[in-house]
Amino acid sequence: MVLLFAGLEVVVIGALCAWLYRHLDDAEQVVIDAERVRLIRRIGGRESHDDFPRYWARVALDRSQDEHRPSRLQIGSHGRFVSLAEYINEGDRLVLAEQLRKVLQP
Repeated sequence: MVLLFAGLEVVVIGALCAWLYRHLDDAEQVVIDAERVRLIRRIGGRESHDDFPRYWARVALDRSQDEHRPSRLQIGSHGRFVSLAEYINEGDRLVLAEQLRKVLQP
């Protein structure tokens, strides 16, 4: 009976290690150049990107009425916004929003 639980433990730990290895390099990167703002996301080995014209790009911080729910930071233009920085704490999200606003000022 002990051998059964030891085998199950090895399988569960192996699955967790595989999941952690797959998400080891998860990241979001905001690249701002003279013409565009690009949000590059790498999650679980898959990479995606969203591009916005720099002149029209805006930062929106939607604060929740409920103190237990985090705010939502979005960047976008022309009615299309994407969320970013969902996995950082509230203080860092507010600092990031302010820094992005300063950089994107015309």
